[in-house]
Amino acid sequence: SMGGSRTAKRAAVMHLTFNVIGAIVFGTIGFIFFSLRPAFAAANINAVQISIFHTIFNLSMTTLLFPFADVLVKISGIVVKEKEEKEPVVEDAETAATLKHLDERIFESPAFAVETAALEVVHMGQITYENVTRAIDAVLTVNSDEVETVFKVEQTINNMEKMLTEYLIKVDNLSLTEKQKKVVNNLFYSVSDIERIGDHAENVADAARQRKEEGVSISKEAQKELGDMLEMVNKIIRYAVEMFAKSDESHMQEIVTLEDQVDEKERELQKKHVERLTKGECTPEAGMICSDI
Repeated sequence: SMGGSRTAKRAAVMHLTFNVIGAIVFGTIGFIFFSLRPAFAAANINAVQISIFHTIFNLSMTTLLFPFADVLVKISGIVVKEKEEKEPVVEDAETAATLKHLDERIFESPAFAVETAALEVVHMGQITYENVTRAIDAVLTVNSDEVETVFKVEQTINNMEKMLTEYLIKVDNLSLTEKQKKVVNNLFYSVSDIERIGDHAENVADAARQRKEEGVSISKEAQKELGDMLEMVNKIIRYAVEMFAKSDESHMQEIVTLEDQVDEKERELQKKHVERLTKGECTPEAGMICSDI
């Protein structure tokens, strides 16, 4: 969560605090018990017994710490400070739909709660992919309407990231199997990664706005090269979202290949920009925008 949002970091702190307190409590109980019954300490333990113990650990600590949930939230707030300026919450159809789907009543069925969270993360990924596409179009066509739409959708993505993180924290404290635990942990990382992709789309939209406000012109050749590279980046995002939705690795090799092509395209674009700059066919301002993208 080091590179994640503030909400994701606070979720990680709460998760760590929960496990540290649990380790101290069960470590103390275990030390006393094994001191009285050394034979148990020397006994072997199999995978099934480990799984049972882990379930008992989660149930016991959830029951023990549930009355102190507010304290855990305060601890996470102390470790990860809130920003002085409160981020505005924008109500929109996507945010409302996500809030409706993340109903806490389904916590009675942990498996369904995990599945619902996964579906909403996929939904967030699809919205982010569409916003990246919109941002690419905006920077190439200098479309002001598209730029504003990118900024609005980015706010939606931020709202979804907060709601999903808070929901996953609650799901993580349910009685889950080891497989479900791994799924929830992966969802935490995925939400944070998708939110960062959304931030990149916003940066591209910023570049489009800069082009518009400063009247920066990019040659047709440079636009084509930039468009080709951004299209490959967008294809990587689309493949990644599809793989996540289907829980498979069908596009893994294509993603690796595209990533290498993007790196090569970036080096080629920079080299050609220097050549055009030397010939007076391009401006430093256009080069700075391309470099930022």
